[in-house]
Amino acid sequence: MEHLQERLDQLLNQVPDADDIRTRLENLVSVYPFNEYEFIISHLRDTIKYWVQSSHEVENNPHYSKGQHRGNVGEGQLHLRQDNIRDFDKFQVKSNELRHAIIAAYDRERSQRS
Repeated sequence: MEHLQERLDQLLNQVPDADDIRTRLENLVSVYPFNEYEFIISHLRDTIKYWVQSSHEVENNPHYSKGQHRGNVGEGQLHLRQDNIRDFDKFQVKSNELRHAIIAAYDRERSQRS
């Protein structure tokens, strides 16, 4: 149980609304079989994150690899890992901002290629 609490603290430190979730957890009344960890999983695990970048931004990102496989042509891979995910914060958008973010990335792409 101690390991789960340590892991929870690590995860909560990575979310923008950590204090709100901590408060909700402290005030949670457990109803069998629902418990604190099922609540955590239901609220943290289903979080979907969106990052929007122009093609030029992807190609020039230090975490971009031009070849996924040996002999690869025209196909690359952008490596998002736990140790570099904060490098992408400026590209993160909320789901209700996707349309605007895609249009803005398109405009950036046009200006970056010209």
